[in-house]
Amino acid sequence: MGLINGTVTLENNYDNWNKLFESEKEFLNNLFDKDTFIIEHVGSTSVKGLLAKPIVDIAIGINSFDEINKYLPKLRKYYTVKENLENDEILLIKENDKETFCLIHVMIVNDTRYKNMIKFRNILNSNNNILKEYESLKQKLAKEYPDNRKMYTKSKQDYINNILKNTNN
Repeated sequence: MGLINGTVTLENNYDNWNKLFESEKEFLNNLFDKDTFIIEHVGSTSVKGLLAKPIVDIAIGINSFDEINKYLPKLRKYYTVKENLENDEILLIKENDKETFCLIHVMIVNDTRYKNMIKFRNILNSNNNILKEYESLKQKLAKEYPDNRKMYTKSKQDYINNILKNTNN
C-alpha cells in the first residue's frame, strides 16, 4: 500500500483500500474527541472495480475551518499538513520520505468542491459506462505521465468536470 512520491501506477485492490479507509476513519474519529465530522472515502480507491493509484483519498466535511483548527497540532504529529485556504481546503498527507499512503481533504461540507468529490464517486459507483471510460483515460494518462503525478491528475480534470456538469446524480 502506498505509492512512490511523484509516480503513477494503477492497481485494483479495493478490499485493502477499504480496510485502510476504515482504519484511518476510526483513528481520525478518536483524534477528534467529541466533535463529529463527516468522513467519506472518495477518489478512485472508493470505487470497487476501478483501477486506482494505491493512495486512499478521504474527504472530511466540516462547517467551518475554526472547527478543525484546534486539532491541527495533533494532526501534525501524524500527517503533513498543507493549509490551502484560498482553495478552501486543508490537505493532510500520510506519507514517509518515499511514499504517500493517504490524502485527506478537509473541506467545507456545503462547498462545491466537497459536493463534487462525493458526486463523482457516486456517479462512478452507479454508472459502469462512465467508470470504464474513466478507467481507460486513467490508463492512458498513467502511461503518458508515469513520473509526473501532477500532470496525470491535472489531465483528468476536464473529463471529470464534463461528467459532473452533464450527469444528474
